[in-house]
Amino acid sequence: MRVSVCENQKIPCSDKQRKELKAFEDAHCSTSNKNRIFDWRHNEVWTRNYVGVIQVPGLSLEILPKIDKSKAEAGDQARSLAQHNLLYMLSFTRKLPFEERDLASLKLQKLPLLEVLIRLFANRLLEELRRGVDHAYVHREENLPRIKGKILMNRHVLMNAAHRERFYVGFDEFLDNTPLNRILKATSRRLISVSTDNETQRLLMETTAIFDEVCDIFPDAHHFDRIHLHRNNERFQTLLDFCRIVWQEQSPNPSAGDSRTFSLLFPMEKLFEEFIARFIYRHADDFGFRRKDICIQSEGCSKYLLQEKKSRSPKFKLQPDILIKNGSQARLLLDTKWKCLKSDEADIKNGVSSADMYQMYAYATRYDCNNVILLYPDTGEVTPKSYCLMGDEDKRISVVVINLNRDLKKERKEMLTNLSKLLGIIP
Repeated sequence: MRVSVCENQKIPCSDKQRKELKAFEDAHCSTSNKNRIFDWRHNEVWTRNYVGVIQVPGLSLEILPKIDKSKAEAGDQARSLAQHNLLYMLSFTRKLPFEERDLASLKLQKLPLLEVLIRLFANRLLEELRRGVDHAYVHREENLPRIKGKILMNRHVLMNAAHRERFYVGFDEFLDNTPLNRILKATSRRLISVSTDNETQRLLMETTAIFDEVCDIFPDAHHFDRIHLHRNNERFQTLLDFCRIVWQEQSPNPSAGDSRTFSLLFPMEKLFEEFIARFIYRHADDFGFRRKDICIQSEGCSKYLLQEKKSRSPKFKLQPDILIKNGSQARLLLDTKWKCLKSDEADIKNGVSSADMYQMYAYATRYDCNNVILLYPDTGEVTPKSYCLMGDEDKRISVVVINLNRDLKKERKEMLTNLSKLLGIIP
C-alpha cells in the first residue's frame, strides 16, 4: 500500500501498519522526542518535520513538504509539484547523486518518490561506470608455481620446504575489488530489494553485473572510513554520499539480510536552510555580493554571546545561517525558519516565537549588524514585519516570507527577484 502525505499531517493507515511504523521508529530513533519521526496522538499517527520515504511491511510512505495548507491537499497536481520541488531542492543542495538536468529525463509524475530516487541513483551510477570502473592496486600474497612480484622468504621457507616447485610471493594487482566498489555494489543490491519497478531493477542488476568480481559486504561506518577519493575516482563522490545516507545517516541501518524496512529521510528545516544558503551563494553576482564575503553557518566568522567571568573563556556560540560581510563589517544576517506562520488575523506577531527574536537580537548586537532577517516560507496569510531595537533604531530585524509554492526550477528568475527584494537589494 502506497500513501502520500505532507508534513504535520495524519497518516491514513491500519492498526497493523501503525504498529509497523511504531516498531520502525523505536528501532531507528533515539528516545529523545526531538529526534522522533512521528507524533502519536491516541490511536492516530502524524508526520512531523521529516520529508522523504519510509517503507515498512505493508506500507510505502511518501512525505512531502507542506507549504500552503489550501494547496497541499488539493490533489495530484499539487503533490506532483511538491515532489518535483523536493527533488529540485535535494539536487540543488547536493544531497542526492543527480544534477538538475537529470530531473527532466524522468517522467516523475508516473513514479513514486522512492522509485524516482532509486532510478536517479541507478542512472547516475551506470553513467559513471560506463566512463570507467574504479580500480586500485591491491596487495596479495599467494603460494604460486611461478615467481610473481617478490618472494616473501620467511613464509616461503616455512611453507615450501618440501615443495621446491612453489614460491610464496607478495605482489600488487590492479583490481576493481576496491572499498568504493564494494559499497556501490552493496547499495545496488539493497535497492534492488526495495524497488518494485521493473526498469529500475533492471538498471540496478546491470550495475551489480559490472561488479561481479567485487566482494559482497554489509557496509558499516568503518567501510566508509577506508575510502580515500582522488582525482581518478572523485566523480563518485555524490554517489558515495547517497550510499552513506542509505546505510548510515538519516535512513536506518537494518540488520543483515533485513529488507523489510527502508527509509530516506531529510529534516525539512535543514534542507530549507541549505537551499536558501546555496541559492544565495550561487547567485552572489546577481545579488551584488562577493562569494568570499558570504559565510554559511558563520564559518570563520563565529562569535560568542558570553564569557566566563573568571576564566574569560567564551560561551554560547552564535551561528547565524548566513552572514554577508562588507569588509570586516557585517552587512546582512539571515536566519531561516521552516515553520508556517499564523495569519495576521490570528496573531499580530504571526506566531514568531520570542526565542527566535531574542536570537536575532543577539545577532544584531554581537555582530553590530543593522540588517537582520528572519525568513519563513510563505503561506499567503502573512504580511512582512519590520522591527527596530529599543534605543538603536538603526538596527532592524525583519520577518519576511518567500514563496516556494511554485515550480522552483522553471521559475528560478522569479525566485531570484523575490529573494532580492526581501534582502533589500532592490528598493
